[in-house]
Amino acid sequence: MSLGIRLPTEEGSDDYGFWIYFDAVTQYNRSLKGQVTKNPTARGRNSTDNFTPENPSFSFTGIISFADISTIQHLIKDEDGSSPNNTRSFEVNAAIIQNSSSRLINLLPDSISQFLPANKPTVIVDPVGSNMKTFVESCLVKLMSGSYYNQATGKTQTKIRPVILCEFEGTQITKRYEDLCLISVDIKETVDSGNSLFCDLQFEQVNFVTLKTTALSADVVKALKSKAAPKAKKGNVPKVDEQKDLSDDLEDINPTRN
Repeated sequence: MSLGIRLPTEEGSDDYGFWIYFDAVTQYNRSLKGQVTKNPTARGRNSTDNFTPENPSFSFTGIISFADISTIQHLIKDEDGSSPNNTRSFEVNAAIIQNSSSRLINLLPDSISQFLPANKPTVIVDPVGSNMKTFVESCLVKLMSGSYYNQATGKTQTKIRPVILCEFEGTQITKRYEDLCLISVDIKETVDSGNSLFCDLQFEQVNFVTLKTTALSADVVKALKSKAAPKAKKGNVPKVDEQKDLSDDLEDINPTRN
């Protein structure tokens, strides 16, 4: 089994999404938790009258490899038929060996062929895929930023980017989980990781609410207006007289003056 995460692109937004497929997953955990109320009773026991479920959490260790260890990555598709951004356009690297010498040399006896030039075949290898490590890291940083620069307003705004987690068996999507927020990223680099990306990711499935505004009817507005508190009277505020110059009435007590 392998996993993929997808950030859909919002319609009319310049905050583009992405679609990442992990070459390998070494650990995958799903956790469901909840809390119950505990009310003490006279008998020394706790009674429970409510249960509150917590948000489901998902965590896994994913690997983005620079080597072509996956032979089916170019066949991975989502529901819309689009390929992951880190997919490779070819199946596997192929090595082609071209023998530069003629086959007639093999028919000559060793007493003669030993004086001929040594056979030096030419090896041609398909070009390797691009390293997607930097791209995947930038996508994870984007999910954890929690902000978005709005080019229309020229301001940075807070933004939650929920992703879709897909479970794969071969090339088929078996399960998908929506509204997952990335809450933890741990990128590990060791002497054995090389150009590959090893990362521990933790998600939490959240619930969103929508705010809807509507106009009140005339009857409701009239009823509320009659119950509204009247404006408080501030009373009569006396007019402030112009400030009197008191410089002449002050006694000069400066000891340095005669």
